[in-house]
Amino acid sequence: MQLKIGFSINHLKITFMRLNSTIFSLMMLFVCISVNATDYDLSVAPGFNITTPGSHTITGAGGGFYVTNTVDNGVYNITLDNITLTAGTWESAIVLSNESTTPMTVNFNIVGTNSTTGYNHGGIKAIGGVVNVVFTTVSSGTLTCSANYDGNYAFQSEGTGMNPSVDPNVTCTATLAGTSMSAADALAGAFSNKPLVLTLTKTAAALDETKVNDLKVSLTNTGVSIDGLQEGESFEVFDISGRCVINAKAESTSETVNLSKGIYLLKTAAGTIKFIK
Repeated sequence: MQLKIGFSINHLKITFMRLNSTIFSLMMLFVCISVNATDYDLSVAPGFNITTPGSHTITGAGGGFYVTNTVDNGVYNITLDNITLTAGTWESAIVLSNESTTPMTVNFNIVGTNSTTGYNHGGIKAIGGVVNVVFTTVSSGTLTCSANYDGNYAFQSEGTGMNPSVDPNVTCTATLAGTSMSAADALAGAFSNKPLVLTLTKTAAALDETKVNDLKVSLTNTGVSIDGLQEGESFEVFDISGRCVINAKAESTSETVNLSKGIYLLKTAAGTIKFIK
């Protein structure tokens, strides 16, 4: 009888240890999905929250997600790659939350066919501080923003405000509530109408290089090449939020710099060039 009791106690200890191990593994998996990942599949991990500035890619179909910024001048390069977002009851499709006192910037890179449908909120919703939203593409893509609930529209802005725009290096056609109009008018009207359909195509001028006078910016396999500089000439590169990411002096007439995906402004004595990486 004592042997049976001893075996039962040991068995319970082993079972408890296995259960703790399983719970710990599940917690670590949740942490990795919610915080550390840079590629997200909506079908696998719905309802995630992106909290780290930088480049992230979203694929699949499912419910909505958050982008929550807590750093100064946070820049998020979010690629929407053939996604279908349909928010649940009383929920939003994409929520951009700025908890910082400085503006956050979200560059939506549109690839393929994408749609975001909120329920009682917009297809894209901004809350908190200033949120700058830029729509771009590296090739071509379509984005449809809408909402199911009456009185809610393609976009919704709460807090300080959401400022939508289109990258100048792409061509964009837009329809709002079935009416074709300029992209700027459609974006402005998306807070009171739906659905909004943006069709983006990268312009030929932005495919390989951008030039101003003798100054040229081109994309290479190793980075971004800046040509037409003078030896010893100062040059600066700013991201779309206005933050200086490079401040250097040219060692030759051609310099190569490494940049993450995004929209940038090159400033030199010879001129200013806006380009997309």
